[in-house]
Amino acid sequence: MTNDYTKISSRELNPRQRRKLRRLVRWYRERNEYSGVTSVRFELVDYYGTTWITLRTRRSDCGKYSPRAIVCEQYLHARIGPRGGVKVYDARTGVRRSEKTHVQKMLS
Repeated sequence: MTNDYTKISSRELNPRQRRKLRRLVRWYRERNEYSGVTSVRFELVDYYGTTWITLRTRRSDCGKYSPRAIVCEQYLHARIGPRGGVKVYDARTGVRRSEKTHVQKMLS
């Protein structure tokens, strides 16, 4: 059984998708300016012609599995449509607090 997804670069996105990706990353950076989260990392995957993004925030001032890093981590899994629309499938912060509806509303 093989996975039918391929990692892609942001340069392979069309201009509308790239604008939405920049908006997503900028929103997470601005949202976390006060908290000391220093890194917003994302991974783009093409799965049967659909572009998916997985985005994570992390702190660099503490260990990877420290309680502070775990509580401050944020996660987003969404689909970016060909015209730049975003459908959020999972968004959470901390240890499992869901914020899917809030993120979807802010990014629409």
